[in-house]
Amino acid sequence: MLVMDYLNLDFEEFLTNLKFVFEDRAADRFRRDVADAMNILRHEKVERWKSKNWFWAEEPTYHATAKSVADGSFDREKQDALYIRVGGDGSVACTPASVAPEVARAAFERAGRLGQLVDQVLKGDVGGLIDYDRVKGAIGALFAGLAIASDGTGPGTE
Repeated sequence: MLVMDYLNLDFEEFLTNLKFVFEDRAADRFRRDVADAMNILRHEKVERWKSKNWFWAEEPTYHATAKSVADGSFDREKQDALYIRVGGDGSVACTPASVAPEVARAAFERAGRLGQLVDQVLKGDVGGLIDYDRVKGAIGALFAGLAIASDGTGPGTE
Protein backbone atom coordinates (compact mmCIF):
# COMPACT_ATOMS: atom_id res chain seq x y z
CA MET A 1 0.00 0.00 0.00
CA LEU A 2 2.80 2.46 0.81
CA VAL A 3 4.53 1.79 -2.49
CA MET A 4 1.27 2.23 -4.39
CA ASP A 5 0.58 5.46 -2.50
CA TYR A 6 4.06 6.68 -3.42
CA LEU A 7 3.41 6.00 -7.11
CA ASN A 8 0.09 7.81 -7.10
CA LEU A 9 0.16 10.48 -4.39
CA ASP A 10 -2.85 12.49 -3.38
CA PHE A 11 -2.46 15.90 -5.07
CA GLU A 12 -2.12 17.85 -1.80
CA GLU A 13 0.42 15.35 -0.48
CA PHE A 14 2.33 15.60 -3.75
CA LEU A 15 2.53 19.40 -3.49
CA THR A 16 3.54 19.20 0.18
CA ASN A 17 6.31 16.69 -0.54
CA LEU A 18 7.41 17.94 -3.96
CA LYS A 19 10.78 19.15 -2.66
CA PHE A 20 11.49 15.78 -1.01
CA VAL A 21 10.44 13.83 -4.11
CA PHE A 22 13.06 15.62 -6.18
CA GLU A 23 15.72 15.41 -3.44
CA ASP A 24 15.15 11.64 -3.14
CA ARG A 25 15.26 11.21 -6.89
CA ALA A 26 18.51 13.20 -7.14
CA ALA A 27 20.05 11.09 -4.36
CA ASP A 28 18.73 7.89 -6.02
CA ARG A 29 16.81 6.81 -2.92
CA PHE A 30 13.21 6.36 -1.85
CA ARG A 31 11.38 7.82 1.11
CA ARG A 32 12.26 5.73 4.15
CA ASP A 33 8.73 4.37 4.63
CA VAL A 34 8.57 3.30 0.97
CA ALA A 35 12.02 1.69 1.00
CA ASP A 36 11.21 -0.10 4.25
CA ALA A 37 7.87 -1.33 2.85
CA MET A 38 9.68 -2.91 -0.11
CA ASN A 39 12.29 -4.45 2.21
CA ILE A 40 9.65 -5.81 4.59
CA LEU A 41 7.80 -7.43 1.70
CA ARG A 42 10.94 -9.06 0.35
CA HIS A 43 12.90 -9.89 3.48
CA GLU A 44 10.15 -10.44 6.06
CA LYS A 45 7.04 -11.64 4.26
CA VAL A 46 8.53 -13.67 1.39
CA GLU A 47 11.35 -15.18 3.47
CA ARG A 48 8.81 -16.33 6.05
CA TRP A 49 6.73 -17.93 3.28
CA LYS A 50 9.80 -19.81 2.12
CA SER A 51 10.79 -20.97 5.60
CA LYS A 52 8.91 -20.75 8.88
CA ASN A 53 12.24 -21.06 10.73
CA TRP A 54 13.72 -17.95 9.14
CA PHE A 55 14.92 -15.14 11.45
CA TRP A 56 17.20 -12.12 11.50
CA ALA A 57 20.55 -12.38 13.29
CA GLU A 58 19.87 -8.78 14.35
CA GLU A 59 16.33 -7.39 14.11
CA PRO A 60 16.17 -4.39 11.70
CA THR A 61 14.57 -1.08 12.65
CA TYR A 62 11.87 -0.11 10.17
CA HIS A 63 9.98 3.14 9.66
CA ALA A 64 6.95 3.14 11.97
CA THR A 65 4.42 3.54 9.14
CA ALA A 66 5.89 0.69 7.11
CA LYS A 67 5.98 -1.55 10.20
CA SER A 68 2.39 -0.63 11.08
CA VAL A 69 1.14 -1.53 7.59
CA ALA A 70 3.10 -4.80 7.65
CA ASP A 71 1.71 -5.68 11.06
CA GLY A 72 -1.84 -5.31 9.73
CA SER A 73 -3.05 -2.17 11.51
CA PHE A 74 -4.11 -0.60 8.20
CA ASP A 75 -6.17 -3.70 7.35
CA ARG A 76 -7.76 -3.62 10.80
CA GLU A 77 -8.76 0.02 10.26
CA LYS A 78 -10.34 -0.88 6.89
CA GLN A 79 -12.14 -3.85 8.43
CA ASP A 80 -13.39 -1.74 11.35
CA ALA A 81 -14.95 0.64 8.81
CA LEU A 82 -16.78 -2.24 7.10
CA TYR A 83 -17.51 -4.92 9.70
CA ILE A 84 -18.40 -5.42 13.32
CA ARG A 85 -15.30 -6.66 15.14
CA VAL A 86 -15.93 -9.16 17.91
CA GLY A 87 -13.60 -9.20 20.90
CA GLY A 88 -11.96 -12.30 22.36
CA ASP A 89 -14.73 -12.58 24.94
CA GLY A 90 -17.50 -12.44 22.30
CA SER A 91 -18.47 -8.82 22.95
CA VAL A 92 -18.63 -6.16 20.24
CA ALA A 93 -15.18 -4.56 20.06
CA CYS A 94 -15.82 -2.09 17.21
CA THR A 95 -18.54 -1.13 14.75
CA PRO A 96 -18.43 0.88 11.53
CA ALA A 97 -20.31 3.64 13.37
CA SER A 98 -17.22 4.21 15.52
CA VAL A 99 -15.11 5.17 12.49
CA ALA A 100 -14.92 8.95 12.01
CA PRO A 101 -16.47 10.18 8.73
CA GLU A 102 -13.19 11.92 7.76
CA VAL A 103 -11.29 8.65 8.16
CA ALA A 104 -13.86 6.79 6.05
CA ARG A 105 -13.77 9.53 3.38
CA ALA A 106 -9.95 9.47 3.25
CA ALA A 107 -9.96 5.67 2.93
CA PHE A 108 -12.55 5.85 0.15
CA GLU A 109 -10.49 8.44 -1.74
CA ARG A 110 -7.31 6.36 -1.31
CA ALA A 111 -9.10 3.26 -2.60
CA GLY A 112 -10.17 5.24 -5.68
CA ARG A 113 -6.61 6.44 -6.31
CA LEU A 114 -5.17 2.96 -5.86
CA GLY A 115 -7.81 1.48 -8.15
CA GLN A 116 -6.91 4.09 -10.75
CA LEU A 117 -3.23 3.16 -10.34
CA VAL A 118 -3.94 -0.52 -10.94
CA ASP A 119 -5.95 0.41 -14.02
CA GLN A 120 -3.08 2.53 -15.37
CA VAL A 121 -0.50 -0.20 -14.79
CA LEU A 122 -2.67 -2.88 -16.40
CA LYS A 123 -3.16 -0.65 -19.45
CA GLY A 124 0.57 0.14 -19.60
CA ASP A 125 -0.20 3.84 -19.04
CA VAL A 126 2.56 4.47 -16.50
CA GLY A 127 4.07 7.66 -17.93
CA GLY A 128 2.33 9.91 -15.41
CA LEU A 129 3.32 7.85 -12.38
CA ILE A 130 6.09 9.24 -10.20
CA ASP A 131 9.17 7.05 -10.34
CA TYR A 132 7.37 3.99 -11.71
CA ASP A 133 10.50 2.75 -13.49
CA ARG A 134 12.62 3.29 -10.36
CA VAL A 135 10.13 1.39 -8.18
CA LYS A 136 9.83 -1.40 -10.74
CA GLY A 137 13.63 -1.64 -10.94
CA ALA A 138 14.05 -1.68 -7.16
CA ILE A 139 11.44 -4.41 -6.71
CA GLY A 140 12.99 -6.37 -9.57
CA ALA A 141 16.40 -6.12 -7.90
CA LEU A 142 15.00 -7.15 -4.51
CA PHE A 143 13.33 -10.23 -5.98
CA ALA A 144 15.96 -11.13 -8.59
CA GLY A 145 17.34 -14.02 -6.54
CA LEU A 146 13.88 -15.63 -6.36
CA ALA A 147 13.41 -16.14 -10.09
CA ILE A 148 12.19 -19.60 -10.99
CA ALA A 149 13.70 -21.22 -14.05
CA SER A 150 11.36 -22.08 -16.92
CA ASP A 151 11.90 -25.78 -16.22
CA GLY A 152 10.47 -25.32 -12.71
CA THR A 153 13.80 -25.55 -10.90
CA GLY A 154 15.59 -22.87 -8.94
CA PRO A 155 15.12 -21.00 -5.67
CA GLY A 156 11.63 -21.28 -4.22
CA THR A 157 10.71 -24.52 -6.00
CA GLU A 158 11.69 -26.97 -3.30
